[in-house]
Amino acid sequence: MALPPSLNPLTAYGFDAAGIAGLIQNPVSRLVGMFRQDAATAASPPSPGTAILVTEPDAASGGETRFLRSPAKLSPGSMGWADMQQFGPTSFLDCQVISAAAALARADPDAAGRMVTEVTATYQSRTKQQAEGARGDLYFGETMLDVAFSRGTVRISPRLYFRDQDRKQLVHAHDAAKPADGTWIALVEKAYAVEWGNEYDAISDRGPGSLSTRRVCFDLWGSIDEMVDGGGNGPLASRVIVALSLNADLDPRENKTFTTALLTSFLTAARQRPTVATTPYFGSNADPLTNNFIGGHTYVVLGDDGSGNIEFWEPMRHMQPSLPVAEFFTVFDALYRRAGG
Repeated sequence: MALPPSLNPLTAYGFDAAGIAGLIQNPVSRLVGMFRQDAATAASPPSPGTAILVTEPDAASGGETRFLRSPAKLSPGSMGWADMQQFGPTSFLDCQVISAAAALARADPDAAGRMVTEVTATYQSRTKQQAEGARGDLYFGETMLDVAFSRGTVRISPRLYFRDQDRKQLVHAHDAAKPADGTWIALVEKAYAVEWGNEYDAISDRGPGSLSTRRVCFDLWGSIDEMVDGGGNGPLASRVIVALSLNADLDPRENKTFTTALLTSFLTAARQRPTVATTPYFGSNADPLTNNFIGGHTYVVLGDDGSGNIEFWEPMRHMQPSLPVAEFFTVFDALYRRAGG
């Protein structure tokens, strides 16, 4: 007589009827495959029913082969903001996420460091395809990460997508100086992808509805007290700029008359408060605008460069272009900063 699922220890490891039959017919190979680890040494499997079941997010679309692995080195603490590397200009477009994260790490590294916490917890990792019934080896681990956003905390496994089986280069966001390590930005990006549909494309420009920079900043920073928004799709919208004070629902509470002085205060305070600015689309995100700025992109505002210009940074090419405050709205269409000091 077959055991009901609630009493069958094999169901704790994801075996269906066909999988149980395969185990009976070839127990050695099935058990070896069942507990195959990414690392050279395999960890002991947990007791049945004690593992947290984790369905990993889908990788960003792009065509190349991806390998889901645990990084050899996990570094969840705050990292250098200028080392944060966006995945790429054509395959994955989540510059709003990487720039908002970099702005936070630059202006408030302590707050960034508190976002990610290691947790001792046994988990069983599976892909979405395995969750839908596809066969594949199961993976068990004993360290998870809690990543705190303003909407709540997301718990993830440390497993990430690599371009190679040897785990030398991560596919998605990473530390440019340590492209194989599971660093803060890689973990924050993964958790955000889990939060918004459990797939990396959901937080890119090709995701359903495309997450706005305003939404991303609120989720990562916890608050936005003001926004300068052109309310249109091009530089001419500067004629109708207003500054908005936002509440938790991202709705305007009050309008302020836009002035050059207000814009200057926004831009020069960026060293103390996370601040980002966005450029409008002009055909494609790679269209050049002026002074090395590109369209459809989110930039970290670095502040005054000491010569009267405002300096910016972007996560794809790691360039730091600058321009005078008076020319801001010839390039950008919106500006966001975190509330408070």
